[in-house]
Amino acid sequence: MNVFVGCSASNVVDKTYIEYISTIGDLIIKNNDTLIAGGRVGVMNHLLYKLEQNNIKSQIITTT
Repeated sequence: MNVFVGCSASNVVDKTYIEYISTIGDLIIKNNDTLIAGGRVGVMNHLLYKLEQNNIKSQIITTT
């Protein structure tokens, strides 16, 4: 399944959000889903790194 996740582009967030994104990553890994994301910085980068370590596909979509 394709899963879209929207996150902060900043790393300056409460640690609770990092914990939440880790849980979301665990669910994506468990279900072997594909992440659809809008960027690769901040909190989103934490999720993408976790997925890459588990060979889970992601697709980054940006506009110019």
